[in-house]
Amino acid sequence: MTTPHTLPSPASPVYFRLFVVLLAADATTTLIGLHLGAAEGNILLRWLFSHTGVYAGLCISRAAGLLMALLLYLYCQRRHHNRRVYRNLCIIIGVVAASNCWTIAKLLLVNP
Repeated sequence: MTTPHTLPSPASPVYFRLFVVLLAADATTTLIGLHLGAAEGNILLRWLFSHTGVYAGLCISRAAGLLMALLLYLYCQRRHHNRRVYRNLCIIIGVVAASNCWTIAKLLLVNP
């Protein structure tokens, strides 16, 4: 249980749930952006999309991200060092989702 002055442990289920929500937000905003005409900025995802298609490639990449997050969650539960990594992953994926939202907003303003 957390008090008002402390944050939950980076290995707590709160950060895992947050990561899953942010991963879903990133996938959703990526699909919307691609539908509106944006190009995928990640070279590896672009390559995966060209070989498997957009939906399959996005599912594969998100499943891999979720698996890595789960493994990291389990690792952080057993060890008490490097817990900040999990929080930092949430920050990074949140920035990516926010960037996707910015791209969508620009596309909607240019092509109403």
